[in-house]
Amino acid sequence: MKNSWDDIIPLLPLQEFMFLTSVQGKLHASTPCSIFYVNSLHAAWILQLLHPLICIEFMVALMPTISRVSPLLSLVFTSALVCLHLMLPW
Repeated sequence: MKNSWDDIIPLLPLQEFMFLTSVQGKLHASTPCSIFYVNSLHAAWILQLLHPLICIEFMVALMPTISRVSPLLSLVFTSALVCLHLMLPW
């Protein structure tokens, strides 16, 4: 059986993607956030099941921008980037 965690590769720290705040409008620098490359929707679904307070934001439209920052992603055209952060209750 394939391990779903094999589909998740940690990427650059959020500081590397701070400019995305103005593009996406939903990323907040003050929120604890990690960005992961997820190469399967099944892996993203597993993450959502692990912790219901994890917010998953798909940023497929930003692929061309991010591929300039990380050449590793330039070969990936249909994959998604996922922003995972804990949604804190107010």
